[in-house]
Amino acid sequence: RPKAPFDTREDKMAYCRKHPYHADSTHDSGNQWCWTPGGQEVPGRCGPSPARDLGPMVDGCHGPNNCYNRNFKFYLTGTLILCSVALHAMYKLG
Repeated sequence: RPKAPFDTREDKMAYCRKHPYHADSTHDSGNQWCWTPGGQEVPGRCGPSPARDLGPMVDGCHGPNNCYNRNFKFYLTGTLILCSVALHAMYKLG
């Protein structure tokens, strides 16, 4: 990550007044350095303001980082079990 264009909190506040965060701009320097959590207006919220739609949810999601379909989960589980059994057999035989 490149060095920030400010060194102190006061410098950052001054920089962010000149380059505010804009929700619909991805290449703005304010978006790289001036995003902050929700703050006092919505305590406990961590996200851009205004909130953005993340799109439709994927079927099979039951939490973060768990959006794989049933077939993938089945094959991955089988592969891990097979690898564990093979490693155990090689350890016992070798």
